Amino acid sequence: KYESLVVKRLERGLQLFMVPKVQAQIEDTALWERDLPDLLLALQATNSQISRLWELHMNSVSLQVLLRFFDDLRTDDKYCEVVLSEMEKMDTLLNSIYNRFKRLLYPFEHSRVDITIAEFALAKIPESNHPGELLGASEALFENLMALNHRILGRLCLLAEQVETLLGFEVLPEFEEADSDESKS
Repeated sequence: KYESLVVKRLERGLQLFMVPKVQAQIEDTALWERDLPDLLLALQATNSQISRLWELHMNSVSLQVLLRFFDDLRTDDKYCEVVLSEMEKMDTLLNSIYNRFKRLLYPFEHSRVDITIAEFALAKIPESNHPGELLGASEALFENLMALNHRILGRLCLLAEQVETLLGFEVLPEFEEADSDESKS
């Protein structure tokens, strides 16, 4: 429920920013107008991949567990088949997610000119037959895209808060989890 309220407030704040009378009173309106489309596009793209990023992360964890038994089981054909299958799944998913961001520019101005989100998230595509590279790249892609998603949301919230402050809206209270019966006992 709290999350829905926050999302609605963010959405309304961004919609109200588009009103010319509001824009006239917001500091750095020209910068916001320039950056807002790219931020929204990047947010949509990262949001659309969150479940796949978690899947990639979980595949990475599974492969790490499997590789702990490598010294003992490397001659076991079934074990090797499972490891190779996990690596193939990770490679396919990693490349699919990476390719989704190859044409989207990184939305923050501090970056070097024309860096894509894919380049920001992952410096190099790993060799599909190298488990260490595959694990490192999978975790880097997961961490960097999740961090980017949070950073974009934070930036959009800054604009929405400026609009709300200008219009005299009350600040949302901090989220507090309700005490459960288990924590009381």
